[in-house]
This record gives sequence, structure tokens and C-alpha cells, in this order.
Amino acid sequence: MLISDNEINRLILSCENLELGYRNRGRDAIILSNVNLQLYTGQLTALMGANGSGKSTLIRTICSLQEPISGEITINGELLSKTNVAKQIAVVLTSPVFAMNFTVFDMVSTGRIPHTNWLGKLQERDIEVVNKSLEAVGINSLSDRLVSQLSDGERQKMMIAKALAQESPIIILDEPTAHLDLVNRVEVSKLLRKLAHTENKTILMATHELDLAIQIADRIWLIENDVIHVGAPEDLIINNNLQSTFNKMSIDFDEVSGTFKVKPQNIIPICFINKGNSQLEIWTERLLKKIGFYLSQDNTTELNITIDNLKNTWTLNYKEKKEEFYNFASLGDRLRKIIISKKK
Repeated sequence: MLISDNEINRLILSCENLELGYRNRGRDAIILSNVNLQLYTGQLTALMGANGSGKSTLIRTICSLQEPISGEITINGELLSKTNVAKQIAVVLTSPVFAMNFTVFDMVSTGRIPHTNWLGKLQERDIEVVNKSLEAVGINSLSDRLVSQLSDGERQKMMIAKALAQESPIIILDEPTAHLDLVNRVEVSKLLRKLAHTENKTILMATHELDLAIQIADRIWLIENDVIHVGAPEDLIINNNLQSTFNKMSIDFDEVSGTFKVKPQNIIPICFINKGNSQLEIWTERLLKKIGFYLSQDNTTELNITIDNLKNTWTLNYKEKKEEFYNFASLGDRLRKIIISKKK
């Protein structure tokens, strides 16, 4: 599909001075305030933040599933309302699919409801749109399969196809890769990026997949302490936003590799005698840090390790006793015992 330059990166949705939260017995419980955000065509935006930061509330408000306490949302300059939201926004939530007697085609065809007559009968164009949506996500061969027979990854692709069949310019997803294995998480994420860039869809997804979001998202909305940082992933890294948000938790963000790592409690020194850049040496260093050691340059420490890159072996010197190891598993087992003995 050819897309004109004027249609790429065009402002389509705007949140202006939103206050988000709940009204309970006449009182407002505000979760986020002074929210000013924009979505653009042809872009994939990842919404990120800690649990309880307000991601789901923001998504529900943008989807018109709950009212903002104040402020307004516009699409193409017009106020969003419940009467026009179905033709503007397609929503994929994490709630389970219970229509188990439906075929995949039946489920995807429900995305055409905003466009069919009151009987819901599919016309020739509706059937064509459904088939194209199935093909776009790569599950056209599953058209006649029952929903109950799908894997989790196939079911999620089906729900994305349903959103495509709705032909809304905006697709909003809440944790689309939750409960999927690694391969399917990557496939679904790549699919969403492809739909944004080749179909000019505006896609907003709430996600905890931090590493994937950095790799695939054009923009990130990052909620931190009631403030929403907005920018390309690279902007948020350079401006230290990602680091300041997540380094407070039990993970470390590596701004060089763009990955998150478990924050270990490194309490015992070990000298890595011939530390270098071979694959064996790199993964040995990772093993040491994972177990709880920190690397020391003092070769007189009671604990040091040497690698023989030709034999792929390790020599561990501990309390003037040398031990040789031939794989990571046995080396790790011995080092964990040393850690335990040191803690006693």
C-alpha cells in the first residue's frame, strides 16, 4: 500500500490537560494529572512504567472505557466520544477469549461490527477485509480452526487481526505479549512494528517488555512518579530517564547495550587474572557477577580465577588450593558453595 508523505507522522490523537482517576462517592481519586500526549500516524508507541503507575487507567481513558476527571481527547481535531470511538480506535485487551465455538474467521469478522448493518451480515467487502487481516498477521491458514484449538501466540495474532479488520486508524493494546513465550513475544512485537510502518497504523501498546520496547518502539511514554517522559527510546536513554526509573528497582539498565540486568548483591572480591574479550571470558565474568562476586584487580586476594582459552578450562585458586573446572555448571556450583561459606 502506497502512503503519501503527508500521511506519515501526522498528528492523529491528542490528550490535553487530562486528569485521570476514579470518582468514588463524589470524591476524585486522581492517579495522573496534567497529561498532555500525542499520537502520530505510522508510529509504534510503547507505554511503560511500574505496576500501579497508571498505565491501564491511561489506556482505558484513551479508549473511552472510562471518563477522564477533566481534560479532553481529540482525534483528527474532533472530540472523542463513545459514538465514534469504534471507528477510530481498535482495542486489544489482555482479558481471555471465551468464544471457543467460534472459528478464527468468525472471531476476526466481529471486528467488522462497526461497519455492518444492524443484522451484522457480512458483505463481500467485509469478507475481503477479514481475509486480508488474517493474511497481514500470517494466520490465514488458520481461518477455519476453532479458537479453542489455538496456542497463546496464535490467539494473540487473531485478536490483532480482529483489530485490523475494524479498519480503525488507531490500535491500542494492553500488554499484548503477556503470557507469551520468548519467540511469540518477539513475533508479536515485530508484527506490531510492521503494521505501524507498512500500514501507517497508529499503535499504542502498554508493555513490561523493556528490552523489546527499546528495540522496536518509535516513541516511548514512560511514567515515573506521576510524570510522563516522552521521546524516542534513544532520547530517554541519553536523558537518563530510563536509568533513573528502573535503577531504583532490583534491575540495572545498561545504557551502552540498551538492556536490563538483574541487580546482583556483589559482596565478595575475586581476581580475574587474565580477563579479556573472548566469549569464554565474557560469560565467565557474567557468571561471577550473577553468583555474587565483584571483580578485583588485587591478585593477592585469597580467591582468583584463570582461564585457559585453548583448553576451555578454569583454574580456581582459593586459600592456596588449586581446582580445575571443565564447564560452567561445575564452576558455578563450586563458587556458590564459597559464597555460602563466606556468608556464615
